[in-house]
Amino acid sequence: MDIARKIEEITGIALGELRGEDELRLILKRRLTKKEYKIFFLSLEGEEREAIREKTLLCEERYVELEKRISQKLKSDKTRSELLRTEQGSI
Repeated sequence: MDIARKIEEITGIALGELRGEDELRLILKRRLTKKEYKIFFLSLEGEEREAIREKTLLCEERYVELEKRISQKLKSDKTRSELLRTEQGSI
């Protein structure tokens, strides 16, 4: 799965409207904490929930909380506007 599809799965933004992969990585790195970023990309790579928890050293409650925060941040108006491709070009 690519970054755009994962973001679409979480937010519902249409694929054609999002920026390129490299730009999306930079935006996510800026908007998410290190743990959130790591969780996002490990899940993108197809890692199972338990494997992600072990790699990030998180208990179940904290993992669920961070998943919710990732979703909230990606759905926020400020982040969504950054993720969307504008007519004027790049960032």
